This record gives sequence, structure tokens and C-alpha cells, in this order.
Amino acid sequence: MPVPANTLLLIENLLDITHFYPLHDGNIGDVENSRIPVEIEEGTSDGNTYIGTTRSVRGYRQPPYLEDYLGYDLVDRDHTHFMLSPAVTRVQMRVWPAGRHGDASAERGYVIVHTHTPVDRSHHVWRLIINMPAGQRRNSDPTKSAVERFMETFPAVIAEDRWALEKQQQMFNYPDEGYFEVFLRPGRCATPGAPDPDPARAGRENAGAA
Repeated sequence: MPVPANTLLLIENLLDITHFYPLHDGNIGDVENSRIPVEIEEGTSDGNTYIGTTRSVRGYRQPPYLEDYLGYDLVDRDHTHFMLSPAVTRVQMRVWPAGRHGDASAERGYVIVHTHTPVDRSHHVWRLIINMPAGQRRNSDPTKSAVERFMETFPAVIAEDRWALEKQQQMFNYPDEGYFEVFLRPGRCATPGAPDPDPARAGRENAGAA
């Protein structure tokens, strides 16, 4: 799939999945996913420098798409994203029913291989290869395979990512000169002259200053 964005933006997208909320909320993401602790690993394998992230969680309630692909609602989960070379990122998800981490008889999961081929500084080609065990069935209809369900629904996830990548690329068109940030306190109105939503704030701040 051609994407009008720098290939580094896709690599960043694949490694930092805190964007699963809010971008993928309701399909493969939720706010709890963004709170899962991350471990980072770097090294060299077969002459290629790699970097990867591992997110492990216990007793996690899966978002709708993942529950359907993997068959379990509440899970123990290991989720890894490794850039194996500048051209390839490998994603693996392994899940077990909550409390049964490591139980081979109950394990389900998938491996996704992403290839990202630069075209120029603002374009790349993105390809995705999905691998699932042959006997893994979709939760919503056990007569059909999980990989079929993935192929039906995951294009919607890809479309959300593509939209975000395009918007990020467009940000490079704005000059850095004159850029500044305004930091606001929670609850304070940003409109000049508008009443403060917390009228008692001024009294507290004046008392603190005294």
C-alpha cells in the first residue's frame, strides 16, 4: 500500500503502540493498553541492528477485535514489536486465559510481519503479512477461521494508521520558526476574558502566594 509519509513515521507507529488509544479505541485498542509497561531491547542479529518493545500484562480485558481473533476476553498477554532491519518490523501477540500464562495447550496468537520500503522522504510502501495457527477460530463464529476475520476487519485499523501518518507528514510543511507551546492548568479557561470555571481558584492562589 503506498503511503504519502516518511517511512520513519510508520516505524515509530509500529514500535510505540500507546497510540492504540484513542486512534484504535473500540477495535484493537483501549486506554488500558496505553498504560501497559514497556521494556525496550536493542542489539544486533545477523549483521542487522534491531530495536524492540515488549509489553506484558496479566488479567487484561481484550478490545473487541482481539477478543474475536484470539477467542478470549480476559487474558494474560505478551506483545512484542521488533524492527529487525530498516525494512522489516515483526509483531507477535501471545495470549492465554487469565491465570494460565505459559500454558501451551491454551495459547493463541498471531505474528504480523510489516515491510516498509522508502520511496522518497515523504512516501513509502507498506505491506503486511499475517500468520495465525491453522486451527484458530474466530470467537464470534467458530465455523470460520480467525485469519478470515482478521482480513475482514483489520483494513479498518490500517486506514486509521494511514490517516494518522498522512497528518503527521503534513506537519512537516509548517515552519519551526515562531512555534511555541502554551501550557494550561486543568480546568482553566483558555479564552481571554472568560470567567474562570473555578471561582475559588484566585483566593487559593493568593493565599499560597502570601
